[in-house]
Amino acid sequence: MKKIYLSFVLVCIVLTSFAQGKTQVGIYSEGGWFFPKKIIDTATPFKNGITAGVGAYISTSVWKGLSMSLGAGYRYRFNRQEGAFSPVYLRYPTYGYGGYGYIPYGYDAGVNYSYKNEWYHFPQSYIVVPLKLKYNFGQLLFLESGVEASWLLNYKRVTDNTGLNWLAGIGCDKYRIQFAVEYVQGFKQQGFWDVQDYPELGEFFRSRTLVLNLSCPLVGYKKNQK
Repeated sequence: MKKIYLSFVLVCIVLTSFAQGKTQVGIYSEGGWFFPKKIIDTATPFKNGITAGVGAYISTSVWKGLSMSLGAGYRYRFNRQEGAFSPVYLRYPTYGYGGYGYIPYGYDAGVNYSYKNEWYHFPQSYIVVPLKLKYNFGQLLFLESGVEASWLLNYKRVTDNTGLNWLAGIGCDKYRIQFAVEYVQGFKQQGFWDVQDYPELGEFFRSRTLVLNLSCPLVGYKKNQK
């Protein structure tokens, strides 16, 4: 609840700033590499994945080369993790000692099931609201930094549906199609369960992504306006 309230306050502040400066409205798309950091050392290995998203934004000049933008969009990403909790993954005791574990319904505890590793796919859908500050160096390069709030949509059991990330990037907005390379990392760990047909499956990680962001102003753009 505190995060929602804080996000509302930030939105109000940003919208007040937009009313006072030169404003642009546009759309963006993003795509890149998702490489989460394991939180638990004993967790099974991760495989990195990809991320992609689309959205819209509104930006305004604040002071000289400094501008601010607020966006809203949808982000999809996935990674894979070597999975336990599959019936074929566990070894069950044949002689009554060692290797005790969870026995799924319909499986015989007296049978020594074969060992097999499986890679499980973890799709993740988010609503994201990025808030960025951008500083232009002349007519070519800019640096940007900011925070973004995110809401995980497609899991029933999570440590926290809402997340907060920080970002930093460098880009070019000399032309109407602007691009930036951004690094985005979560402030804290995230965890979720209830994947595929095995409700015990899940993962814990700190989010890290490296993305290419392409944006295009639709309203308020003027060539060589800086």
